[in-house]
Amino acid sequence: MMRAENTRDVIACHYSMGEVDEPSFDPNTTNIHNCTLGNFELVAQNQQGAVVVLFWPSFSAEVSLVIDYCHSQSLPLLIVTSLSKISSFSQLASLKGAVIQPSIVNEDMDPWLEYAYASRQEFDAIEKKLHQLEQEAKNKVWIDRAKGLLMDKHGLTEQKAHQMIQSTAMNANQSMYQIAKRVVEELSKAR
Repeated sequence: MMRAENTRDVIACHYSMGEVDEPSFDPNTTNIHNCTLGNFELVAQNQQGAVVVLFWPSFSAEVSLVIDYCHSQSLPLLIVTSLSKISSFSQLASLKGAVIQPSIVNEDMDPWLEYAYASRQEFDAIEKKLHQLEQEAKNKVWIDRAKGLLMDKHGLTEQKAHQMIQSTAMNANQSMYQIAKRVVEELSKAR
């Protein structure tokens, strides 16, 4: 059988066969790599960029481990569980970009796989933006401390202290954070 060029790799991690009604995948668009939790990490390492589909009957420590692993590797994760067990998943503090799908036999999995992939990308983008904002906030603290020290030590206005840090950073081809940190370290020693 010939596969289409735009096939997707899926790591299907099973609790045990028959525990969860497993939807079928289209063999023309999906390469399935079956595994259990015991060999999940090895399979995942060999299938970078795959969508992980976890067939698990209810929330457990094992599910949390898979969520954490997929998060650390930026792997899209779709958790398939029976409808009666979904309420226990809501107790989970953070799905970290994972998607929960109620197990429905014979359901087309392609939209769910796309949703898991999109959810992972969106979650990663939000995390990246959050990290950037946290770094900017930390940088601002250093810059504000440096401006305060320059104002106290040299009688500068806030605007002049800011301009001094900015122009020094530009001339030294460094960030304002780097200059501000150096100013704080040097002027703190002088006190």
